[in-house]
Amino acid sequence: TPRKKTTPAASCSHVSKWEKIS
Repeated sequence: TPRKKTTPAASCSHVSKWEKIS
C-alpha cells in the first residue's frame, strides 16, 4: 500500500482492509 505513507491515521483502518485483500 503506497498510500500508507501519505494517509492519516483515520485511513489506517481502510489500509488494513487492502492489506488483508492483498
